[in-house]
Amino acid sequence: MDIFRKRRSIRKYKPGVIDSSLIMKLVDCASLAPSAANLQPVRYIAVNSPDRVKEVMKYVKWAGYVRPRRNPVPGREPAAFIAVFHDTTVSNSPFAAYDVGAAVQTLLLAAVDNGLGGCWLGAIEKDELKALLDAPATWQLHCMVALGYPDEEPVVEPVQNGNIRYYLDDSDVLHVPKRSVNDILRWANE
Repeated sequence: MDIFRKRRSIRKYKPGVIDSSLIMKLVDCASLAPSAANLQPVRYIAVNSPDRVKEVMKYVKWAGYVRPRRNPVPGREPAAFIAVFHDTTVSNSPFAAYDVGAAVQTLLLAAVDNGLGGCWLGAIEKDELKALLDAPATWQLHCMVALGYPDEEPVVEPVQNGNIRYYLDDSDVLHVPKRSVNDILRWANE
């Protein structure tokens, strides 16, 4: 449970490089995620050179509720990005999006287990990123995952009055409301 509770969207990072072998380990973990009909259409392009990371930064948007205060600043940006695609020659089923979701969550949990923080980014400029990363035409870009050494510890708190918006307090700590198990679980035993 500790890894699940510790996994938060991290948007402030310490300087550092993520070795290619660690990125390969994370993607290897993601490859073990469930896949509809075991088709395994999820594909990845990784970027961990500082110059390329800066180029990718131009095409991703961060933390809509607290923008621009949680946009990474120079020296505090992620150390790597992983672009997550599905290969339409393997599957063009709508279930490929579920495969992507399972793979990304697995990757993020593996990142936490290896001392990293990550942020799942969907507000991205897909055409520009596909061109920048020289992705095959048959690969559909779903999202980006930012990775780095975390320099923040977001606080999880209960949802109050239905408000799910995350926010920064006066000390620049990110608070993330989460619904309780009693709010999201119903029993159907009878």
